[in-house]
Amino acid sequence: MDRDGLRTDKNIICTFKGRLQNRFKGLVKLDADICLDNEIAVIPEPSNDNPYHAALYDDCTKNELSALKSKIIADAAELIAWDESVEWVSS
Repeated sequence: MDRDGLRTDKNIICTFKGRLQNRFKGLVKLDADICLDNEIAVIPEPSNDNPYHAALYDDCTKNELSALKSKIIADAAELIAWDESVEWVSS
């Protein structure tokens, strides 16, 4: 996932399309308050090619998200881009 870094949704979508090219199917958005309110750790893991990359964990020791926290994220996520024409591929 990426933190928004004060970028617009349009800019973020363009960045993902550039990175994933013909594999970009869609994007969801999650408000940081959902994570803070539910004690979900958002840990920045920037790389040379993506300074906005982060991961979600159950806690600051990087334990895997619990089923409940995963469901909270799924329920709170807002779909902001979707391209039905992109087919799922296994590799």
